[in-house]
Amino acid sequence: MKTYLRLLSFARPFGKFIPKYFLFALLAVIFGLFNFTLVIPLLNVLFGSVDLHAAQTVPPFSFSIDFAKSFFHYFFNHLVLTEGKYGALKMVCAIIFFSFLFSNLFRYLAQKVLTSMRTHLVLRLREQVFNKLTDLHLGFFQAQRKGDLMSNLSNDIQEVENSIISSVQVIFREPLTLVGFFVLLFSMSAKLTFFTLLILPVSGFMIAEISKRLRRDAHNSQHLLGTILSIIEETISGVRIIKAFNTQNFIRKKFSKENEEYARILKSVVNKRELSSPLSEFMGATVVTAILLYGGQLVLGNESSLQPSEFITYIILYSQVLVPAKSISSAIANIQRGLVSGERILRIIDEPSIIEDKIDAVEIDGFHSSIEFKNVYFAYNNYND
Repeated sequence: MKTYLRLLSFARPFGKFIPKYFLFALLAVIFGLFNFTLVIPLLNVLFGSVDLHAAQTVPPFSFSIDFAKSFFHYFFNHLVLTEGKYGALKMVCAIIFFSFLFSNLFRYLAQKVLTSMRTHLVLRLREQVFNKLTDLHLGFFQAQRKGDLMSNLSNDIQEVENSIISSVQVIFREPLTLVGFFVLLFSMSAKLTFFTLLILPVSGFMIAEISKRLRRDAHNSQHLLGTILSIIEETISGVRIIKAFNTQNFIRKKFSKENEEYARILKSVVNKRELSSPLSEFMGATVVTAILLYGGQLVLGNESSLQPSEFITYIILYSQVLVPAKSISSAIANIQRGLVSGERILRIIDEPSIIEDKIDAVEIDGFHSSIEFKNVYFAYNNYND
């Protein structure tokens, strides 16, 4: 978590991005949830189950979900009485249309802000790594492979961009969506929603185990990629020596060994990363099936306050919970690989500068007569990194 937060700190100032993104993401979630609440009146109109005698007076105002539901029933029944069922159907469809329009508009605006944040972070991160490399002493470069350093500036930063930065969208928007969905689900049937929550921890435990193994494989794959780039760089730089001593077969075998090992680990990483998404979706589908069986039994046995149209809406709402849950599980898997790349990048940024000016060093402002070197020496000691 510490590495993750430090990588995000390169996107400062946060005030330029986070407030706008949070506002647009919140509005997108609100309009998205509003779409599904309109399913109940739409089904009531289609099934002809509108109670024209219910909620004919405006309910007393209060800050509660019950007031919102009562007021909506009053508004909808009043609409049916004044406009007729077909007129009410047209009005509901029009509201759904504009609700989807605004939901996707705010989602685009949120993504636009996130893109600006993403490019700003990568710009600052790559610039700081490069500036650090130009400041480090020569002993550091003698102890490091050029392939690793090239991988830090290219592949590692690209991996951070693809995984860490993309997860910001999941961190801010998807939890809001999940909270909104569960608020609606609890308001419709607390008993049924508590039943579904009993199964979710099993899925979370399985995804956590996959993520743990994924991070270990990702570390090995990034290390091997640096080794491969080093072999390529050494081969190109020393091609004359390789040909002069006829060691092409040795170099090929060395490269082939590292390349095959990298391909094996990369396949393992991708397989584990891709497993988290279908696994969460399968667990979610299992829960939905259990809801259909358990909830259907309650509705058919008149043991639940849910009407058939409300039960159908409940199933639709819960099926939508799978979307943010799937995004979160995929993001967790992607973050593990990004954290490994982030740690490799931060290791360079945190590398101490061994050669520093003395506190009482005298700054010379120009050349006046002569320069004399007397008792001057330097050395690299105890540098084993």
